[in-house]
Amino acid sequence: MLDGFINTSLPPCLNDKPLQHSNSVQTAAPLKQPLTQNSVKEKFLKPVDYSMLPKAPNQPIKKAHPSHNVTRQKICDHVAKETGYSKTDVIRVLNGMTELISAAIASGQDVKVNSFGSFNVRRRGTRYGQNPLTGKKYTIPPGSSVVFVPSKKLSVSVKKNYSL
Repeated sequence: MLDGFINTSLPPCLNDKPLQHSNSVQTAAPLKQPLTQNSVKEKFLKPVDYSMLPKAPNQPIKKAHPSHNVTRQKICDHVAKETGYSKTDVIRVLNGMTELISAAIASGQDVKVNSFGSFNVRRRGTRYGQNPLTGKKYTIPPGSSVVFVPSKKLSVSVKKNYSL
């Protein structure tokens, strides 16, 4: 019934016969060498040197390898070496300092360390959320979190060392 409306033949470009024009016959040029998976990879999938590309302005900076992080032990070793105090004394001072900062933050106080930054407690009020799968609405209770705000001196130092 629909035979007159549906063209079941292939278009001229897909037939085995070449497409004929008034002047010439066009055929596909023969390949110099057969295409294989490896030849396609070599031709089109060349490795890219990403170090030459400019960094995006909001791209996060790569973190150092975990062995290059400054740990509590490295701080104690460095301070003991610079001051001449024993490592046990330095560890006691560092523990006392972290306990004092933790207690102050836990009680809701802000802690300010000159030329370094401040630790502040941010409070959030009650919020309303919704489960995207079920659409069920619920209440998120109020909460608080600790935020570190760097000093201007530290911010300038970081911007100078990590400018894009």
